[in-house]
Amino acid sequence: MTPKEFYDAVVAMREAQKVYFHSRTTSSLQQAKRAEKKVDEEIDRVTQLLRKKEEERQFSFFQDENFTNE
Repeated sequence: MTPKEFYDAVVAMREAQKVYFHSRTTSSLQQAKRAEKKVDEEIDRVTQLLRKKEEERQFSFFQDENFTNE
């Protein structure tokens, strides 16, 4: 998901939440939950990517041939 797509998903989520809190209908609650799930899944995906990138960075630091443990 691109940053713009994420932004659009968050905007859609907030709109769905506002509709639900105004109407309190089952269908609006379901729509809000679907929108929240989409945003949560993207947050989880990016979090995993960032963790992997950080782990790789840390690992490569210790694999650097210039690094010595004296």
